[in-house]
Amino acid sequence: MSNLTTSSGTTAKATTSDTQVEMIAAPSGGTRIKEYIIFNEGIAAGFYSLDGASTWHRLPAGNFVADEGVNNSNAIYVKRTPGGSNLTGLYASARIA
Repeated sequence: MSNLTTSSGTTAKATTSDTQVEMIAAPSGGTRIKEYIIFNEGIAAGFYSLDGASTWHRLPAGNFVADEGVNNSNAIYVKRTPGGSNLTGLYASARIA
């Protein structure tokens, strides 16, 4: 199986409410996300999810999170702290195989 890369695109994503925003779509055709990186270039911290928006992990402001040891078949989402400041300057990339 070949390795492919995907990204959230060249335009930064942002939140506009407490609703999550999809950064990387769920892989198709039996492929899975093997590694990812999420950049948060903004000044607000938030959360990200690797399991279809069930479990949330902290996404620090002005920083990034990455993992190269995943085996994920779900979309990657981000969201702001409930009722908090919107996240801005969000980018993501992933390797799928």
